[in-house]
Amino acid sequence: MQTDVKGDYGSIDLALGVGMSYVNPATDFGVDVRYYHGLTNISKIDNATIKNRGFQVGVFYLINHK
Repeated sequence: MQTDVKGDYGSIDLALGVGMSYVNPATDFGVDVRYYHGLTNISKIDNATIKNRGFQVGVFYLINHK
């Protein structure tokens, strides 16, 4: 059984993101952390407030970095 919930949520969300990165200059590898906090109520259901929030962690390598 499947339930379609597309009509219960808005399609646009406005969010505020903050984060920081660190790069090791000897290897050009780095790590990145970010947090996103939704500012918009995406719920279309009466008397319900739903906001997106997310935490992100990443690893990266800088190519041809001088």
